[in-house]
Amino acid sequence: MFKNRSVRSSEGIVAAAKSVFLREGYQASIDTIIREADIARQTLYNHFEDKKALFKAVIEAVALETMRELRTLSFTADVELPEALRRFGEAYMQGMLHPENLAMTRLISSAIQEFPAAGRIAYQVGSERSIAALAAYLDGQKKAGNIRCPSPELIAESFFGALVGPARFRYLLGINVETSAVQRRNYVREIVNLYVQGLHYRA
Repeated sequence: MFKNRSVRSSEGIVAAAKSVFLREGYQASIDTIIREADIARQTLYNHFEDKKALFKAVIEAVALETMRELRTLSFTADVELPEALRRFGEAYMQGMLHPENLAMTRLISSAIQEFPAAGRIAYQVGSERSIAALAAYLDGQKKAGNIRCPSPELIAESFFGALVGPARFRYLLGINVETSAVQRRNYVREIVNLYVQGLHYRA
């Protein structure tokens, strides 16, 4: 029973901290977060050692929420390459262009000077995990003799970069280009076709 209360309290603190950080930036005070969460100071420190630990938890929470669909994907080599790339691509684009993911990225960029490890934390729970999952699938396809792929990790990284690199950069700069769900799916399909051809896929 105590454990369940503890989990809810921790999640509530993280939710309050996320709201404050996104509103005021990393320079927001612990006192502001305590007021937002409506808790005692000691309650916060029972869960988090300091502001950096709390910020780390916020980064992880946003990654978990915005990249949730992608985290569920895991394909064996018997899943055809076009289908797997499409699923990976649509999920990655949805997560990385999510407004909260973009806002968190801007926030992390502004916090780097004071908290240098924030960038590495964000990369580990976001892109790095996604690249590893796709690379594992591509490695299975390579071992099955279905594709020519000297470096699954490099191909996975370039695939995701091709999908969201330019668009994400525009969004981060506040240059929002409205696109429909159909347009995004068509864009993913075109990128997938390029990689299927480039990898010389044999079903």
